[in-house]
Parts: sequence; C-alpha cells; structure tokens
Amino acid sequence: NSLLRKIASESNLKAASSSLLKGRLAFYPSDNTPTDSAWPIFKSVGDFKLKDNFLTQNYGRLGLTSDTSKEASLKARKIALGLSLKSGPVRVVGTGEFLHEPLIIASTLEERGFDVLFQSTTRTPAALGPVLKTQKRFKDNYHESIDNFLYNPPDGQKENVIIVYETNTLPEDHNLPGLLGASEVIFL
Repeated sequence: NSLLRKIASESNLKAASSSLLKGRLAFYPSDNTPTDSAWPIFKSVGDFKLKDNFLTQNYGRLGLTSDTSKEASLKARKIALGLSLKSGPVRVVGTGEFLHEPLIIASTLEERGFDVLFQSTTRTPAALGPVLKTQKRFKDNYHESIDNFLYNPPDGQKENVIIVYETNTLPEDHNLPGLLGASEVIFL
C-alpha cells in the first residue's frame, strides 16, 4: 500500500487498494447476459501427472539458472536466424506459459527486418466482443486434452505463422498447426 500511496501522490491521481482473504462472488442475469446454456463447458484441469517425458528441458516455469537461461535464449536465436520465410508479416505463437524463447524468436525475426506480431495460446475461455473478435479452440500440447484458445488468430493466408512448443511431441488431438496454416512448427 505504501508504494501505491507514493505513486498516487507523485501523479496527483486517486488510487485505492483492497485485499480479500475470504470472499464470495454472486452473478445475476440481466437483459444482455447470456443464459447458462449459452456458455459451453470447457475442460481446464489436467491429470496432475509429471510431463517430463514430453519436455526436452525445463524452460523456466520451474525456475532457471543463468547458464540454462542463456543456453535456451541462444538456441532460440539460432533457430530464428536459420528460418527461411516468405516475405510478408510473421506471427509467432507461444504456447501457454512457454513464452520467453518464442519471444526471443520473434525479436530476432524483427531484427532481421520482418514485421512481427507475437501472441500466446491460453486455457482461458473468454467471451468474444469488440476486442476479442474471433477464437480458435483446440486441445493442449501436454497430452491432457485440455481446451486451449487463441484469440484473434491469423488466417494463415497473409502471414507466416510460427508456433513454438516446449513439448517434444504433439498429441493426436492437438490440431493448432492445421487450424492456423502454420508455416513453421518449432519444438525447443
């Protein structure tokens, strides 16, 4: 709270914070709220089994040493420097929380002169509206058949689409590369 008060006083803006240790949410329908039947149910919880056999290495979600982080960044940069892409914009898609190395690839491609857009998949279902206009729904790449989403996805026709995975294989029910017309699929 002291940092918030300091920022508020320095910027002449009103600011407030609150903390909730225990609470309750209640939702009430209104005229513009979809009914329960309009909201599909999504699988969002995995099987809680270790995924080590699907991962080439730990890329940071469990912590990294500086040497490991540097090696992973150099590997991603080397891959990006070796990609042969058609001219035009490039969209780099990271998968879930695996973002650092895909971002290194996007940054390196931008240094090479490409117009790059970076985004990530998510497990979070969200309502479409003015900002989130379209959505692709697909199964995760961790072999759990969890519903994943990509909002405002590329159409695959106007740009190079690169999907970067931390997993070393894809399950049969994972169809994101086909949905996006991916030009490159990278397994780090």
